[in-house]
Amino acid sequence: MADTRAVTTDPSDIPARQPLPGTRIIAHRLPARGIEGPYLHMDAADIHTACDQTAGRAGDYPASTAGFGRQTTGQGLNNFLRGSLNFWLSSEATMTDDGVIRYRQTRNHSTVTFTPDRASGIQINRPSEQVTAAAYRVTGPTGVTQVWRDRDIRDAIAQCRLKPVVDWPAGWAHLMPDASVRFAPGGLPWNAPAIYTAEPADEPDTWDAPCGECQYPEPEHDPCRLWSRSRADGTGCTCATYTPPQA
Repeated sequence: MADTRAVTTDPSDIPARQPLPGTRIIAHRLPARGIEGPYLHMDAADIHTACDQTAGRAGDYPASTAGFGRQTTGQGLNNFLRGSLNFWLSSEATMTDDGVIRYRQTRNHSTVTFTPDRASGIQINRPSEQVTAAAYRVTGPTGVTQVWRDRDIRDAIAQCRLKPVVDWPAGWAHLMPDASVRFAPGGLPWNAPAIYTAEPADEPDTWDAPCGECQYPEPEHDPCRLWSRSRADGTGCTCATYTPPQA
């Protein structure tokens, strides 16, 4: 999700060789004997969708915003941290309880600080933990609104987060501060993604009969569904037992 955030410098940042505040972030596979002390793996980190970047000047080697690619979106920051922590084995990153992330290439370097915009939501990386309501009212790009089960929202998020074969933009899914979900499929660089919103809702008394093939409730055979069960002509589910509504 594109967003332009502030990129500034701060000469009074954390001095070189001083410990970074917060919990250590790791991105690599855990070694057989584990890691000493508390840590947070990237797969479990709540990274905000948008953030402001501050490049420190207090180390022996001042940080350069250009060298860090001005990563101010959650996905860009995620990719940057994974790549840097795995490539520069001397680098380190931490996250504090308020979601602020700090990174430096070595203990002699200045620190780059990523301060989250909390209103932007966080990237969904643990759908089973983060999607907690039993039902969600989903609005698709056509304006059609339906109530879906939590399972269906997780399916949509899983499809959003599929990594493409070619390095084109993948989809995204964000958990907003009000517990709603915003998600969109991936697409070619010249295709604008269709954005869906899902708000927690009261669970209906019945979800109606399931489809004989895909097992989704019949009302969810919806022409604006996100994933590949939708027909190419937009008339709904590809299941043979599905009968599109008559005009």
